[in-house]
This record gives sequence, C-alpha cells and structure tokens, in this order.
Amino acid sequence: MPIAGSVDPAASRARTLVETTCFAQPYYVLLLGLLPGLALIFGSLVLHIATWTARAPDFADTNREVGYLAALNWSITYAILFPILLYLMANTISGLANALDRLHICGMVHEIAPDALSDPLTAVDLGKVKLQAVRSRILTRNWFSGSPVRKHLLIIFAIIIPAAFGAAEWFFNNFLRLIHKAPVPSHSDYDWGLAGLMPLLPGAPEWTLVHRLANAAFDLLAFTTEVLLIGSLIAFFIIVLDLGRVVPTGRRGETHLLLPDLNSPDRRLGFEAFSDPLGSLLGVALIAYLICYLVRLQGAYMANTSSSSLAVFVSEYILAGVRQAAKSPTPAHLVDAFVALFNLGDQQIRGALAWMMSVLVAVFSLSAVVMTVQRAAASAQSTATDRLKSRNLDLADQPAKNAADKLKSMAIWPLGYLKLNLLLFWIFLAVLTLILYRIGLFVAGIVSFTLFLRMVKRLLLPSRRDETSTPPANEDGGD
Repeated sequence: MPIAGSVDPAASRARTLVETTCFAQPYYVLLLGLLPGLALIFGSLVLHIATWTARAPDFADTNREVGYLAALNWSITYAILFPILLYLMANTISGLANALDRLHICGMVHEIAPDALSDPLTAVDLGKVKLQAVRSRILTRNWFSGSPVRKHLLIIFAIIIPAAFGAAEWFFNNFLRLIHKAPVPSHSDYDWGLAGLMPLLPGAPEWTLVHRLANAAFDLLAFTTEVLLIGSLIAFFIIVLDLGRVVPTGRRGETHLLLPDLNSPDRRLGFEAFSDPLGSLLGVALIAYLICYLVRLQGAYMANTSSSSLAVFVSEYILAGVRQAAKSPTPAHLVDAFVALFNLGDQQIRGALAWMMSVLVAVFSLSAVVMTVQRAAASAQSTATDRLKSRNLDLADQPAKNAADKLKSMAIWPLGYLKLNLLLFWIFLAVLTLILYRIGLFVAGIVSFTLFLRMVKRLLLPSRRDETSTPPANEDGGD
C-alpha cells in the first residue's frame, strides 16, 4: 500500500483505477481472481465436459481428448495463472506508487523556478537554474489522476476492443454453431465449447436445445473471463507506460526534475526504490508469456491430426530433447532436429494473436524499465553533475569530492540483479519459443534430462568420495 500520508483515503472525490488498486490488498485481488477460474471448473464438471472425447471420423481425424480440464490454456490459465497475474499487477502498481512517494520523501523531486520556463523556445540551464524541493507527492497524484489520453486508451484498448473480440468469438464460433445457425468448418474447431454437438457414442443423439444453450452459457462465461484477462493486462501496461508522462526524464518543457539521493547507501542513489516493483513487472511479463505459450500450444494441438491428447502431443518433442541430450549428435540428427524445431506447423488465429500479445508484453516491459526509470536516473545524474560543477548542488553535509565520486559511480540500471543484455536475451528466447513452440518443448526435454542427471550424480558422488577419501589402515609393524 502507499506510504502513509501520500494520499488521503477519506477524500470525498472518487478514487481512480490506479488509486483503488493501490489501496486494495494484493491478496484480496488474488482471492477475487480465483473465482472465475474455479467457477469454470465447477461448471465443466456440472455439464460433464471436464473430459470429453472428439470421436473420429465425424469430429476428429483420430479419437482425442478435448475436455475443458485438458485444455490447459483455459483450465490452468484461469484457475492458477490469472489470479497470480492479478496479484503481481496489483503489487506492481502499489510498489510504483510507493517508489514515487520515496522520491519526494528523499528530497529527489525539485521544481524549476517559473521564470526559467517563461520562454519555451529557450533551453533551461539545469546546472544553474533555481530549484525548490517538492515534498507534496505531486508525481504520485499526477499518476493517480491520469490524463485524458490515458483514459481514452483504457476505454478503447482495455474495454471496447477486448469486449468486442470476446463477444464476436463467442457469438459466431460457439453460440451460432450450437443452435445450428452456422457450420463448423474443420475438426480443429471441435472442443469443449461445442461438446453439445459431439455425442460420445456413434449413432447417439446430440444434446437437447436446452442442454446446448447451457453449453453456450458456459462458453459465454469462459469468454467473459478471457475478456477480463486481456483487458486487465492491456490496462496494466497502459498504466505502467504512463509513468513516462509523470516521472521527469529531462524532456523540454518539464516543470520538475530529479536529483540523486546522495545519502543513499545504494549505488543507484535513490532509484533503487523502483527495483522491487519493476521486478514484479517482469513477473507479470513472465506469467503473460506462460499464458500465451499455453494458448499457442493448445492451438497447435487442435490443428494436429494424429495425437490423441495434449500430453501425447507434447511428449513427442520433450522426448526428442531427452534423446538428443542422451546421445552424441550426428549431422543427420542435427539436420532432422533443425527442420522439425523450426517448422511453424499448423496454427489457429488464437495462436497468432498469442504471438502478438507476447511481443507486446516483452516490448512494454522493456520500455517501462529502460525508457522511463533508466532515462530518469541518467537525467538526474547528468543534472546533479552539472550543478556540482556550478556549485549549485546540495551536498547533503558531505565533501564535494565524495559527492562527485558517488555521481561518477552511480548505477543507472534500476534492476541490479538483472542486466540489460540478459534481459534482452530472455525476451528474445521467450518470443522465439512462442513462435517456434517446438523449441520450448525440445529445450524442456534437454533441461529435464540434464537436471535428472545432476540429481543422480549428487546422490552417487558422496558415496564415491567416501570410498576414495578413506585413508588406508596402517599395517602392524609399520614405521
């Protein structure tokens, strides 16, 4: 929650979305996020579609499992990953508000004298301009209140577009098909959402109209939950990116600027306050990636014509990775593996949308870290250095040489434990494994087998060390 005194909770005005999120306990958000996922699981059990077989040749090329519980992009996503995602998003927004508060408390936020900003065409000499420390938490208030642009972006991209997409997908792909007003174009479209059209036994009648409408109602609940997921994720990243409007980064026309906290024991000189919330933000990106990967995987499985279940479909490439790790690679094996892994395979439109979402998540996460906090820290370091040379910097009761040394060694990157090149590598790997999903499964097989070997070695090596390190017994009569 925000630091005490940052915002008056008893204020008569209505709270904004960001402010409400900050005052809500993250674990309340987690518990609230569990409800739709558990409701979907319960509904699938009531309708008996938790497990369901699409029978060949009418509804599949081979008998295969298409039940709700087997569709991990629905069951696991909304029962487990979605609540965790909401928790991390609430924790990130609350942590960022705390970080903005800390900037004021540590005296890092300063207001530029109004007379220096009278001419917008004249560059301000930040090394000599008169400054005044601002402790009224104006940055936090500005982020809470938002802007008209942010409001319109939230309405369009976080509400209207996801709602229209979910409603259209449910109406055309489920409802109309369940009441026989639209055809089912291919076997890949038969899943739990159309269970009412798929009798389990040959010659058995399909469900009654009432039963099929119940199936459609369950589908509507599922797609509504999907809209909540997409909308909340887009809203989160719009709000996080809005930090670029609030945090001073040295842009022309800004009325405030930041200076490093020379009393901070950390090399980031006050900007370490952003480390924890940005770590949570990267956790949001990771969970979003896992959700997109499950969507991609399910889409590839539904387009597949030979696997009887998702487990069989996945195990083929995981075992391929195990076999590749267990034997010496030959040129022929490497060529076959290369061709198989870099084959995009069949896919549904949902898989393509998952790729796009993953790329947006990765780019937005990187932008929030680099373009906002890092630029703010670099600008603060540059401004403080100029003011130190002009002898206009508050040295916080320390020698000028110590202040100069601190500024020179100041760490600009806000995430101390994760460097930029490593972050770029993981983002590249995430996007690559999502587009070429077989690579992710292949690597999972290699990693699983390697970890298994290491565990076996750790269990066996102590006994071997005991055998080799036991000194030989002295014989009688020895020297």
